[in-house]
Amino acid sequence: MKLHKPHKRLALGALLLGVAAGGISLSKPRPVAATEILQSTGLLRGLAVPFLWTGLGDAAQKGELRQALNLGRLLLRVVPEYEMLWQALALRYAYQLPLAKSSPEREAGRLMEALVILEEAGRRWPHRAEPRSLAAFLLYDRCLGQGAAAQARRRAFEELSGLDTEQQAAKLLAAAGRIRGAPLAVDALAPQLALSTLARGERQLAAQLLERAASLLAEFPEPDPAERAEEEIRRQLYQRFARWLRENPSAELPPQLLEELREARPSDRSKEDR
Repeated sequence: MKLHKPHKRLALGALLLGVAAGGISLSKPRPVAATEILQSTGLLRGLAVPFLWTGLGDAAQKGELRQALNLGRLLLRVVPEYEMLWQALALRYAYQLPLAKSSPEREAGRLMEALVILEEAGRRWPHRAEPRSLAAFLLYDRCLGQGAAAQARRRAFEELSGLDTEQQAAKLLAAAGRIRGAPLAVDALAPQLALSTLARGERQLAAQLLERAASLLAEFPEPDPAERAEEEIRRQLYQRFARWLRENPSAELPPQLLEELREARPSDRSKEDR
């Protein structure tokens, strides 16, 4: 039995929200949908997944990063067809492997490992937006904040990769938006990421994210009239909130707009068949 795709999206959204809010411990996370993996891959491969995942976590906790990376790669070879594992592993590389005493260069290196995994996932599933939108999320969240740590990671990432971080994040979001049915992934991501950046006091970054989400929704509208109307409501909310943030850089955040942003989400109706 495999997870239906809408449930996979919900699982990713919940995981991203927990990471952004600091509410999910990445020290020893359970494998994503371990029961479904066991049922869909057969006994031997299914049993290998939690074993490798736990070993990866143990190695990371001990600071054995090379061992953790090797176990992660082995995990993907065992069950390469399970898309959510690629995304979960990228999250682990980006958030859990950079330990408390990591240098910006090491953290940037782990981020690059995560982006490579998501790039490979994008090639395996070219019609899925999640690998690209998650890669953009990681760049925004790890490198494009105003704090000293984020700025240090950005400098290290750009030196190691030769890429402009902001341009690369925008490129990934645009690539996700060009995939049929893809705005759902970006649309679901925007409120979560904007709220996490607002919680850190980074208003201009939140405004930028909301403006880009609104732009993608305008460029790739939902063909179904009812869902297009819902998208338009969210697009206008993103624009309105972004404009308020630009015009009020230091005023107290408006409770009504915050509540609307928390409740903003795509319809439960799937866009898989668009």
